[in-house]
Amino acid sequence: MSVLSVYRESSLHAALKDAYARPGDRLEAAVDGYVIDIVREGLLIEVQTGNFTAVKTKLARLLPTHKIRLVHPIAQAKWIVRIQAD
Repeated sequence: MSVLSVYRESSLHAALKDAYARPGDRLEAAVDGYVIDIVREGLLIEVQTGNFTAVKTKLARLLPTHKIRLVHPIAQAKWIVRIQAD
């Protein structure tokens, strides 16, 4: 069973979950032994802000019987700021 404590989720993960959730959705719901971020009628939505290795087994087991939307953010812009040591 894969369990992620909502108290340890990153602010990005929480914000994406809030952005995708609709009224009537179930959040952090158990489906076939796994905790799914958002369960909607006929669709499981899994937010993955890290690498995909973490959800590989979960997806392999759920995909044969469920429609799944995998949400993964991609940075649109990135800045490197150099700060002097002094």
